[in-house]
Amino acid sequence: MDDPRDRNVAGKVKTESALNREGLWFRICGPLCAIVAGVFLLTAVAHAQNTRKLKSSPAPEYPELARRLGIKGTARVLATVAPDGSVKDVKELGGNPVLLAALAKAVKTWKYEPASQTSAVEVKMTFGGGQ
Repeated sequence: MDDPRDRNVAGKVKTESALNREGLWFRICGPLCAIVAGVFLLTAVAHAQNTRKLKSSPAPEYPELARRLGIKGTARVLATVAPDGSVKDVKELGGNPVLLAALAKAVKTWKYEPASQTSAVEVKMTFGGGQ
C-alpha cells in the first residue's frame, strides 16, 4: 500500500533520502517549537506575577517536623488563579518536600483580585530564618 504522504508535490514517490531529511526536520523543529512556546508561556507567567494583586494571603505554618529536624530553605510553587481570584491549582516547583507541602496548603487558601482571565503566579517562600 502506498502512503500519500510519501509522495511529493508532483505525485512522484519520494526517495528514502528525502524522507530521512523530512524526519530530521521534524526531529529538530519539534523540540525547538516546544522551547519557543515555553519561552512565551514563561513570559506570560512573569507578566501575570506583576499584574495579579493579592487580597488575602495567610502565611504558611512552619512545619513542626521541619523545626525539629532543622530543615530550612526556600520552596517554590506555581499557583493557577481563576478569573474570580481563587487559587484553582498549585504545582510544586522545587524545595524540600516538607516545606513544599506547607506552602502549597497555604497558597490554596489565598485570594487574588479578580481579573479577566486565568493566570499563573509563581510563589517563593523562605522557611527557617527565626521562625
